[in-house]
Amino acid sequence: MLGSHRGLRRGRNQKTERRHRGYKRNFETKGRKHVMELAIITEKKAISHMKVAQDIYNVLKTRCSCNLYDWEETKIPEKNILFVATLLNTSLHYLSRFLPNKRIVLYATLEGEPILDPIARRIADHVKIVAVSNFVKEMIQSVGLHCEDVVYHGIDMNDTQGDPRFREFLDTIQHHPSKPKTRKRKYLTVSGNMKRKGLDRLMVAHKLIEFNNKDALCILHSGGGYVDTAQLADQLELSFGRFWLTNAFGLYDTYQMNTLYKFAQFYVQPSLTEGFGLPMAEALKHELPVIAIDAPPYNEIIQHKKTGILIPVIKTTRERFLNRIVLLMKHYSVNDLAEAISDLLMDKYRKRLKDNITKQVKMRFDSSKTYPGILKHFE
Repeated sequence: MLGSHRGLRRGRNQKTERRHRGYKRNFETKGRKHVMELAIITEKKAISHMKVAQDIYNVLKTRCSCNLYDWEETKIPEKNILFVATLLNTSLHYLSRFLPNKRIVLYATLEGEPILDPIARRIADHVKIVAVSNFVKEMIQSVGLHCEDVVYHGIDMNDTQGDPRFREFLDTIQHHPSKPKTRKRKYLTVSGNMKRKGLDRLMVAHKLIEFNNKDALCILHSGGGYVDTAQLADQLELSFGRFWLTNAFGLYDTYQMNTLYKFAQFYVQPSLTEGFGLPMAEALKHELPVIAIDAPPYNEIIQHKKTGILIPVIKTTRERFLNRIVLLMKHYSVNDLAEAISDLLMDKYRKRLKDNITKQVKMRFDSSKTYPGILKHFE
């Protein structure tokens, strides 16, 4: 009888244990978080958009299952779409192919007010729009669209590795190998070549400061486009030892770009309008004070006389571009730009501003802090 009782008790215990294991499995199944599948789409030919999309992918791939696509690809199976683009008719019309079956967030930039047709506006009603800056949010709202949020662009603030061989090449620009070494005070601009980028203003400003600053070197990392920089340099008599056009915009890798920023002592953003201005964040990563205009989005990133110099806007004009957007061009005095450059050529003042670029300042635009904020818009 005792053996039978023990067997009965053992049977009950085994049944109870199986039931508990079942409860545990059910609990784990119900409590298991679903891994979100996300497609990050952009136009890979657009250098700045591709860089942003790649940075977003590098951050979000540890938080969800995501893939990076070019917008020309036809098979995109994910139910959640993050589109990195300028908010224009073309970008909104592109998104119509995913409606109504997919959830879409447009991570949008703008340099002015978009010119939208009625169909694009109807599509926008079914898309969540997230702006890259408060300025972009203002532009979106100015044409009657709803903006869900502002998520600043971010970069990996810890990625500062350079290219030693490229640094050796840069040293030959600073002083010729066959001549005695000379100390140059160097500043950098990284920019495409369009009218709104203000490259001609930068070159004229450099000519104005050149007479009293013989050791100043302006490095313009750009390429062909609106301004014939080579011809203008000849007209202004800007010699190679004082002005260097890389003519390689979009061709340097991350290590070479890090080396280029490290080589400079401060950064100049001469553009008249931007949606954000990623090179300014890159400059902060390398603790370079920045010169820009005192208007959004520049003053969302740079603090006047703390992390850089903001020059005053003297007037704002509206210029229609390719019947796609009305650019808000903030004009400034070239003399003010030249004066700001002269100020940052002074070692003590430049060092004071550089010391203000603390880790806290940098982390405002660290990709690991900014881009996870996009995911909440898929909930």
